[in-house]
Amino acid sequence: MNGLLLPLPETILVVLGLFLLGRRWRAARRGGGLVVAGTLAALLLEFVLPRQSGFYGFGLYLWDGTALFFQVFVLAATACCALLGLLTGARPRWPFLLFSAAGLVLQAAVNDFLLLFLAWTASFLPAALALAGGREASAAEEEASVKTLFLAMVGGVLLALGIALIFGVAGSTRFDVVAGVLETHDLTPALAAGLLLVLAGLGFTIGAVPFHFWAPDAQQGASIPLSAFLAVAFKGAGCAALLRVLDLPFGGVAVEGVALAALALTAVLSLALGSLAGLPQRNGKRLLGYAGIAHAGFFLAALAANSRAGSHALCFLLVSYFLAVFPVLAAIALSASPTGGRPQPGTLAAFAGLGRRAPLLAWAAALGLASLAGIPPLPGFFARFLIVAAAWQGGQYGVAAAAVLFSVPLLYGALALIRAIFVEEPAEEAPLRLEPGMRAFLAGGVGVTLFCGLWPGPLLAWLGRLF
Repeated sequence: MNGLLLPLPETILVVLGLFLLGRRWRAARRGGGLVVAGTLAALLLEFVLPRQSGFYGFGLYLWDGTALFFQVFVLAATACCALLGLLTGARPRWPFLLFSAAGLVLQAAVNDFLLLFLAWTASFLPAALALAGGREASAAEEEASVKTLFLAMVGGVLLALGIALIFGVAGSTRFDVVAGVLETHDLTPALAAGLLLVLAGLGFTIGAVPFHFWAPDAQQGASIPLSAFLAVAFKGAGCAALLRVLDLPFGGVAVEGVALAALALTAVLSLALGSLAGLPQRNGKRLLGYAGIAHAGFFLAALAANSRAGSHALCFLLVSYFLAVFPVLAAIALSASPTGGRPQPGTLAAFAGLGRRAPLLAWAAALGLASLAGIPPLPGFFARFLIVAAAWQGGQYGVAAAAVLFSVPLLYGALALIRAIFVEEPAEEAPLRLEPGMRAFLAGGVGVTLFCGLWPGPLLAWLGRLF
């Protein structure tokens, strides 16, 4: 196969972004429709292009089952973000969202540290510009944009320093070349420091402790589609990059425990802070931000297992997280409006009585919250079970115990919102009318969530065939 066709999905996103950038409806409804169509076209290409596993582009690009899963994940998340924006009336700066998505898609198939750095930068900087929101941006959006941009610069510096140290020792930035050097040489302090710095830079992408500071504020200040994009697509691409780095250039080092110790410690800290800091939160978007930090701990726990079962558990949790976030954000967007004296969107008061005003929206949001909290038989529970089992089998007993222990605070936060939805009195009794498109979006999400929770076999079998 011609290697020039491999980055065709990323090319479609960039070309469409450039097209929208020069049009007056770049933030209008028609622009959102083009974003949905473009991302779905790129998603379709992932399955129809005649690709073969191997290295392309002078060894910089690696196509395999791992690349397929994570690229499909990011593209599906981007398409759902754009669709959610259309259905809720949000109009973010679509071109920058597309540019960021292209960088995230590229991260899943890199085989070179410099290309990883370029893809990482190409994802964070446009995301910060998308958060800025233009002249009509609110103070919260401007704050989220500044924090994301500043912390992205910090993460980029750490990533660049780590790559410089690795290049200084190995003499190359290609993953396979670095792996070959490690097979014949001992791990030096400089190379170990480079690995840890690279992991720290990638930790910003998934919002892991202590690189989590931007995540809750950015998600709270962002519009609904951008909040979903930061919560889902960024975590998927970050996990892909971490999996690549730990599997290809540093697979042997990970077995020796250098990377595993850092992953285990960061996993426990992320689980603890994300779950405990989420307890006092009464804003749905901010609660999702801290739940995302806790989920970063679960992702790292799966990676610390250092096994094929851990990789499959990581991917299954990503899918369950994907299915849980979108209905909750849809409920936040539709349950209240900041005008007319009604409660602010996303607060407990806004969720109050939603079960009577919009039953489908309420049940979809409740299932999403329950899956985030790990309540059986939803996919979030099964994913946690797989991660705990993989961590225990990999000898990470402390991480496995922390994953079980810190699931309890997440359960409390989710149940508080579910109680508001079904038990508390609504601020107004008028039914909340949903468009047919939103009803189909929610019903489809509920169906897939129940399917993955009650019958996880097909998804796990597909993952087993991929890698």
